[in-house]
Amino acid sequence: MKQKKTDISLEEKARRANGLSRSCSKCNHFPCSEVFSRLCSEAFIEGFKKGYQKHGKELSK
Repeated sequence: MKQKKTDISLEEKARRANGLSRSCSKCNHFPCSEVFSRLCSEAFIEGFKKGYQKHGKELSK
């Protein structure tokens, strides 16, 4: 059975948003190594999750 688009996890939403990000072209470290690229992606995903959860808490107030 196929998943609906609304049933994707927060992790998947963060990864998709990271893939759509255009910030690499503006980065001071571009072109970067694979390690630095992974660190940047993980930091983006972590920040996305924190922002998403904070926004949800603010809406529920």
